[in-house]
Amino acid sequence: MVALSGGMQVGVLFKNTEDRALADRLSQDFATVAVPTANFRRVLAQKGIGVLVADIDTVFAERGLAGRLSRAIEGVRVVLIADQHSQDVLDLALKLNGARIVERRVASEELTRIVEQEVSGGSRDVIHTSSLELIGESPSIRRTRKIIANMAAAQSTVLISGEPGSGKTLAAQLIHHLSPQRGEPFRVVACGAADEAALDAELFDARTGLLSLVTTERVGAVLLDEVDALPLGLQAKLLAVLRQRGIYYAATPPGPRIIASTVQSTEPDDPDGGLDAAVRRRDFMRDLYDRLTELRLEMPPLRERRTDVRLLWEHFVGGHRTATPRALMRLAGHDWPGNVRELQNVARFAVGQAGAQRIDEQHLPTSLVPSHEPTAVPMARVPGMTLDELERTAILLTYQSLGENAQATANALGISVRKVHYRLRRYREEGWLSGGAEPAPLPTANDDVQSPSEPRHLLLAEDDDELRWSLTKLLEADGYLVTAVASGTEVLEHLGGKMLFDEAFTPPDVIVSDVRMPGVSGLSVLEGVRQRGWKTPVVLITAFGDEDVRAKAARLDATVLSKPIDLDRLQIVLSRSA
Repeated sequence: MVALSGGMQVGVLFKNTEDRALADRLSQDFATVAVPTANFRRVLAQKGIGVLVADIDTVFAERGLAGRLSRAIEGVRVVLIADQHSQDVLDLALKLNGARIVERRVASEELTRIVEQEVSGGSRDVIHTSSLELIGESPSIRRTRKIIANMAAAQSTVLISGEPGSGKTLAAQLIHHLSPQRGEPFRVVACGAADEAALDAELFDARTGLLSLVTTERVGAVLLDEVDALPLGLQAKLLAVLRQRGIYYAATPPGPRIIASTVQSTEPDDPDGGLDAAVRRRDFMRDLYDRLTELRLEMPPLRERRTDVRLLWEHFVGGHRTATPRALMRLAGHDWPGNVRELQNVARFAVGQAGAQRIDEQHLPTSLVPSHEPTAVPMARVPGMTLDELERTAILLTYQSLGENAQATANALGISVRKVHYRLRRYREEGWLSGGAEPAPLPTANDDVQSPSEPRHLLLAEDDDELRWSLTKLLEADGYLVTAVASGTEVLEHLGGKMLFDEAFTPPDVIVSDVRMPGVSGLSVLEGVRQRGWKTPVVLITAFGDEDVRAKAARLDATVLSKPIDLDRLQIVLSRSA
C-alpha cells in the first residue's frame, strides 16, 4: 500500500454507492478516505487529504459544487474520471488546480498509476520531465502546460491558436510527445505554403481518399499548420476523412492524431484574423471547423507573461552569457510583437554583436533601443578651442559612441556621473544635444565629488515581476541597497513594522513606487510617508498620463516619471536626491 508523507491520504469524493465502490477499489492500494459532497470542506480539513479522486458526473451533479470545491482544495491534487477529454472537462480540470484526467474506458488500468504519480508529487508539471520544454514560470504558461498534459491523453482533434511566434508548433509537438503514440513520427503540413495540387498530393491518398499519412506510413500525429489557408476543395476532402474517423481509427495501428493551428490576430478587433473569422466570412467550412475544434488551446503572447522573458533569454543566449542591467531593462520594456520567436532572434543577434563581451544595450537591435536624432557635435579642432569647447566635444562624442549611456561616459572619461548629467542638461538647453531638457543634479562645491562610500538604501515597489527584477539589478549596479516589494501594502507594512519593532530603524534614503498597484496605490504610499513627517525623496512611476497624479505628487514634493522608464532620467532624479 502506498501512503502519503506526513499522514496525508487519498480522498474519494462520492455522492452515491457507485462512487463508494470507487473508494473501495482504491483502498486496495492507498490509504483512502470517503469524502461526501455534503460536507467535503470539513473532511478535507480534518483528514489531511493530499490527493482527491472524483468522478466528473459527481461534480456536475450538484449545482455550484465545482465552484465551491475549487475554493476549498488549495494544495490538494485532483484526479478526475470522465467519459472523454471534452472542452468542458478540460475547463473544469483547470479550475480544480489543474487536475489530471483519466478516461473512464481506461480507468481500471490507469487510475492507480495516475494516483500514485500524484501521491509522489512527480507529475505536477509533467512537461518539465519531457525532452521538449515549454519554458516559463508565469501563471499563463503553467496553465498552458496543464492543458497540454491533459490533451495528450485524448485522441480528440485540437485547434491551437496564437499570435505568430507564440509556440503553436511546440505545443503540438508536446501534445504528441506526451501521448500514447509518442513512439510514432510527428508530421507538419504547411497548409499555406504550397499550391493546391502539391498540398493535395501530400495530404491525401489518390486510391483511398484517406489521409496519405494513414495509408503509407506510421504517423502518430499530424499538425495542419495555418489550417485556415487550406483551399475549399481540400477542406471538403478533409471533412470526408474526419467523417470516417470511426472507421479508420478502429484499425491497428490507429490513424494519426489531427492537430490544427491558426494564427490569432494581434489586434483583438481585427475581423480578418484567425479561423473563427474565416468561418464568419464563409472561407472555411463550418462543419470542418466543428470537427477540428473538439479541444482548443490558446497560446499566450509573450507580452502577457513578461516574467518569462528573463528565463527564455537565458535559455537562448546560454547560461554562461551575462547581460548588463540596462540591456535587461530594454528586454523587459519591449512589447515583443513577434513573441518568443522575436526574442530568440534578438538573442542570436546580441550574441553575434557582443562576441566575447558582456551583452549591453548597444548590442541589441535598434527596435529595442530608442533612436535619437543626430546630435550636432563639432569636430575636434584643438588649436584655438577653449577648455569648455574641448570638454563639451569630449563628453558629447563619448556619450554618443557609448549608446548615450551616462554611466559608461563617466567611466570612460574618468569623471563622476554627476558631472556628466549636469553637463548633458546644459548642452540640451544650449541646443548641442537633442531631447527635452533634464534636471541636473544639485551642484556641490566640487562637481567631481564621488558618491559617498556608504551605500544608500532604496525601497522599490513595483507589481510587475520582470520590471521589479530589472530595476533592482539596475539600481544595485548604481550602488544602492535595494529592498524590493510587490505592492503598496507591502511598502506600508515594511515601513510600519520596522518603525514599531526595530529600535535602530531609519527611513529609507529614497522610495521608488509604481502608482497603480494591488492594495495600496503609490499615491497612498506617498501620503503615508509624508504623514509620518519624513522628507524621504519619493519617485512615482506610471504608465498613465494622469495630470491629477502629477499635481498631487507635486504638492507632496515627489517626482513622477512615465513608463517606459527613461533610465538616464531616473538616474538623474535619484542623483538629485543624494
